[in-house]
Amino acid sequence: MRSAPRVALAALALACAAQSRAWAQATDPGDEPPRVGVTLGASAGYVRRVRPQGDRDGLLAGVELLAHYRFVQAGVLVNFGAGPLGDSFTGVAGAVGARLLFGGVRFDALGLVGAHAYSGVGGHVAILGTSDPGADGTLTFLGARLGIAFEWGGSVRYGVGLFAFVDADLDRQTVAYQYTRSTCTILCTSSSPGTETVDRSATLGELQAGAMLRFNVVFGGAGP
Repeated sequence: MRSAPRVALAALALACAAQSRAWAQATDPGDEPPRVGVTLGASAGYVRRVRPQGDRDGLLAGVELLAHYRFVQAGVLVNFGAGPLGDSFTGVAGAVGARLLFGGVRFDALGLVGAHAYSGVGGHVAILGTSDPGADGTLTFLGARLGIAFEWGGSVRYGVGLFAFVDADLDRQTVAYQYTRSTCTILCTSSSPGTETVDRSATLGELQAGAMLRFNVVFGGAGP
């Protein structure tokens, strides 16, 4: 099992070397060198959230801005997620990795460093009565993306594909909070306002994993 990461890294290195040789063979000395390309993308999919409050399934949407030169790419990714009980999160990360294009098939591998901003963790939305607002906070995370896409077009190309992801917060943080809830069932009076202060806490920090459908537009930097 210890050799698995080495095998994966070796395979990626061999693929990058093959891509470099293909460009070298397809490009004459007098040709213009490959230009930097820019990818704009949007994605949506499923996320499994493993966390202290209990595991939860949810939906995730994201946008990306990546620049690439040959097989190297880097940029910014932003994700938005929400749970059924009112909690939500936003993830913003810098990304760097490899981009390999073989004909009309593209393979992507990205490593991420960023922050998750959580809102409403441990809370709930009440139809009757008072909603629990939950806890808010921000944590640093590391992540990875592996994807495949099909590209077509000319100087402006379009792509559709899938990628799998894993994001892990580097810490756990317990946040205490207060809110005022109503104790009235039917009528409240000035002498009995029917409210009480509730002290609660929730632990932030989780592992997120899932898959997303990805659409993008690529400007320039196609290579041979």
